[in-house]
Amino acid sequence: MARHSRFLSNENIYHIVLKGINGNTLFFDDKDFSSFIMHFKEACVDYDIKIIAFLFNV
Repeated sequence: MARHSRFLSNENIYHIVLKGINGNTLFFDDKDFSSFIMHFKEACVDYDIKIIAFLFNV
């Protein structure tokens, strides 16, 4: 079954969730997580994205 198209908000506010397949770990160590954060920050700058909240649940 095909996935439905993403809904685009008129206000450009989105809730984004990162989740490992079958509950698998996304980040294996601090270096891995730091690398993700670095790339995430760069993408935010490149695409003029403003983060209004960020929660990382350990």
